[in-house]
Amino acid sequence: MRVSFLKAVEVLAEMGESMWEHKVEAYRQWGLTDDQIMSMFRLDPLCMKSSAKNIKRVMDFLVNKMDWEPAAIVRDPTVILRSLEKKIIPGCSAVKILQMKGLVKKYLCLSF
Repeated sequence: MRVSFLKAVEVLAEMGESMWEHKVEAYRQWGLTDDQIMSMFRLDPLCMKSSAKNIKRVMDFLVNKMDWEPAAIVRDPTVILRSLEKKIIPGCSAVKILQMKGLVKKYLCLSF
């Protein structure tokens, strides 16, 4: 818990209020509430360190291409920190194949 607190302080210290709001708005565009966004921040403060552009790209892929609910990302915000091209897309491709074969449930852990 102490490490998460230090990460949170670091993220907040490096970011101005307008940048924070810009990133919160990027999450809100996907229907996330302020409570959900704060829950993500509590689980992994670094999810607010990603750029708004990266947040939108990752959310777009997971919600529109993988048909995942935004709430699934709230439960595992570390996925926002992963490289879309190097980690998320290849990992999700493997998950999609397993889903089609009925070997895994729809929302698998997102931390590849």
